[in-house]
Amino acid sequence: MTNSLTSATTAFLLAGLLTAGAIILLNRSGLAAASIDTPNHRSLHALPTARIGGLAMLLALIPTMLIWLPAGKMLAALFLAAALAAVSIVDDRINLPVISRLAAHIVTAGLLVYLWASDSAAPGNVIAGSPVRGSGQLLSMACIVLLLLALGWMTNLFNFMDGANGMAGGMAATGFATYAVAATVSPVPNSEIVLIGASIAGAACGFLPFNFPNARIFMGDAGSIPLGFLAAAIGIQGYLASTWSWWFGVLVFSPFIVDATTTLVRRLFQGKRVWQAHREHYYQRLILSGWSHQKTVASYYLLMLGSALSALFSLNSELVCPIAIFWVITYVLLIFSLEWRFHQEKKDKTRTIPGAK
Repeated sequence: MTNSLTSATTAFLLAGLLTAGAIILLNRSGLAAASIDTPNHRSLHALPTARIGGLAMLLALIPTMLIWLPAGKMLAALFLAAALAAVSIVDDRINLPVISRLAAHIVTAGLLVYLWASDSAAPGNVIAGSPVRGSGQLLSMACIVLLLLALGWMTNLFNFMDGANGMAGGMAATGFATYAVAATVSPVPNSEIVLIGASIAGAACGFLPFNFPNARIFMGDAGSIPLGFLAAAIGIQGYLASTWSWWFGVLVFSPFIVDATTTLVRRLFQGKRVWQAHREHYYQRLILSGWSHQKTVASYYLLMLGSALSALFSLNSELVCPIAIFWVITYVLLIFSLEWRFHQEKKDKTRTIPGAK
């Protein structure tokens, strides 16, 4: 494990430096002008901004992982994430239909699930040196559907939450670093997850200075969509390899999962088109209500840090129940307090309109 930690530290630093260097080179070469995010009525930014951060991260991750990561499910997941990034780059240029993007997400998720199912079908097979959980179970239709949904939802929700300076980059740095630490201290360590988690966290740290507190560069779909896919893929891989329990990744990325899922459910009940872009996530509503990007993201950073530390403590099975209860209560209280705040602000604005009742 000492060699793994040394490699992970080197990969973290290299990915960060390569990401920062790639951003600088893309900017100076003029290629950044080929992918500009122009503000519209749904945007939270006011100036056209290049969305090359995700591409720079990918350019840094692939050579880093080819140096250290052995051939296996994690390397396959990385190249599938790169395929998603390619689709996103094409989408930025020609605006692909929603159905085409979703089809790409489903196919990519399906390929990874197929690899997992193939492993589970082989008696005595191992993933990263650990017995596969529930050998043969992944071949059931229910499990396959559940894994596809988990991969597809995380792929998209990370993109939904990439709308404020430093938001997605901070979640990536915190979440994937937590994966790396957990895979190191777990009773069943996993060197592949340590390497890929450290590398992605390093790439995110290399991107963040260009995106927070003031955004000169955006991550773009080419970054947020692959990151969401990898967040789910690594979380599931860690479970299959007995490195952690199934809920570990859910808790680590719960600030994004709770916000995006609650927003989707609320919009469904309101009869809105959930596939259309909007500004109704809690972080967006906070900014529109007057909070700065920095204050909003700093608040989410506290949640990210808290959920990450709680997930690490939860590796001790005796603490699972109290930690789970704490976070359920915390998120319920946060949601109700925010909804009450926005409802009161709406009532106050209505009262200021002459003749309003």
